[in-house]
Amino acid sequence: MLDGVILVGALRQRVEKAVGWHGAPPTGRSRGPVELTPGAGVAVLRPPLTWLGSPAARQDWVTAMAATLTAAPGRPLPPGTPGVAPAIDRHILEVASPAEQTVLCNLLRQHSPLLIALTGRSAAGTRRLGAARDQVAARHLDAADAEFRTLLESHLRRVEGFEAFDRTDVHPSAEPDGTPTVVVQCIDAAATLAAVRAHALLLAAFALRARRLVQDGVALEPMAQRVVDENRARAVASGLRARPADDGGSTLRARTRRLLADVLAVELDNLDTQPEELFPILAPVERLADDDSVLTGNPDAAGRALTDTTAGGPCLAAARRAAEGRTWLLVERWAGVIAARGGGAKPSRGTDGARR
Repeated sequence: MLDGVILVGALRQRVEKAVGWHGAPPTGRSRGPVELTPGAGVAVLRPPLTWLGSPAARQDWVTAMAATLTAAPGRPLPPGTPGVAPAIDRHILEVASPAEQTVLCNLLRQHSPLLIALTGRSAAGTRRLGAARDQVAARHLDAADAEFRTLLESHLRRVEGFEAFDRTDVHPSAEPDGTPTVVVQCIDAAATLAAVRAHALLLAAFALRARRLVQDGVALEPMAQRVVDENRARAVASGLRARPADDGGSTLRARTRRLLADVLAVELDNLDTQPEELFPILAPVERLADDDSVLTGNPDAAGRALTDTTAGGPCLAAARRAAEGRTWLLVERWAGVIAARGGGAKPSRGTDGARR
């Protein structure tokens, strides 16, 4: 008799990818495997919830998004390029249980300043988040159920004059069919689909880490809200150079290296991560390149960069042209780091909360 379901490895994700337009923008919603919806200033690309637990699945994912963009009239452009306002990419991650939803929200809240610094593309993008009055830092959750969310919203409204819990950087949510999810909306709109892939891969590793913590019965210590707020402000102002309020002797760049190598590498290995896929994240951490450095004022070139679906995309290609040896060493070093931390059992959890 089947009395439980074992969930192993990554669950599904989707993204609401902001896209600018050169020429006539799309005028109606494009329906198909990937929706393209027109909006004020930017269009939004919406693939469905998709399992991204292998390189092949992630390749198929970005290829489907690129196909939708290239089939539309005009030329898609990355937000933040000339004539296109900065925006965010909203990432939505499926979770297996309310406990996992709570832990993942709190884990991402703790590292949200790092995500802001790591994905912040430009001064314009950073200013957008820093000046936003309708979005604030994530709050710690004691639980992700509706009753607790109602209490927290009431507190935010009464004490902080803030109306909606879903305007925080990270929060629990649910799909129309009831699937529990976690929403991450502090990530700058990526310049390329290769960077979207890297961001999704990083978030998938966080999700696996959260499931492992739940499986092992490990609770996250709440981080003081003032520390999250201060670290967020520093990330907005200084990016990866920022010194966290809770570790003034380090920087967010150094913290990112430690997080990837010491905490998330085992999950990246479980996702069969190829270091080239992570290159749009690794390159700025190692001061080698970033996606903005390969964009030009030419709309055709920017459009081609956006829809490049190769692992690492234009950022990796440009780095190889500029410093082939250093780029090769970086890729090989991170392949070694991920492999060295690999071999850990994939976290699994019965949906009824019992181990199987």
